[in-house]
Amino acid sequence: MIPPGNLELIIGSKTDNIFGPVILFGFGGISTEIFRDTSIGLPPLTQNLAKRMIAGTRVSRLLYGERKKFKINVSELEKILIGFSHFAVDFPEVEEIDINPIMVSNNRLFAVDARIVLSEKVLRKEKNFVGLAISPKAE
Repeated sequence: MIPPGNLELIIGSKTDNIFGPVILFGFGGISTEIFRDTSIGLPPLTQNLAKRMIAGTRVSRLLYGERKKFKINVSELEKILIGFSHFAVDFPEVEEIDINPIMVSNNRLFAVDARIVLSEKVLRKEKNFVGLAISPKAE
């Protein structure tokens, strides 16, 4: 369904007990574990912070058009990171979220897979999830 792409990215967030949500960006797919080419940021991200996160990875050289194969609109990627960081702040019931891989194809980004882990602590405390289209298991 997606035109073939040769570059995969990851965007993720995990809630730290001290810092709260922490944002991750980098080389995705199966390469995430092998190359460990990622950068970390604390939300909420601004455009400047998102730029620094992207630039803090080796894969950014490909995104900015080195070899002219994967050049994408990096400002769109920055907007995605900023929006993702706001999501991480606005929904504390989400303990972890990974979008991996995000395929780069035809100078566009496609989210292919995602994983969300809800916080057990928040689930026990909260009974209504106004912001999420889910409900806890019936007791």
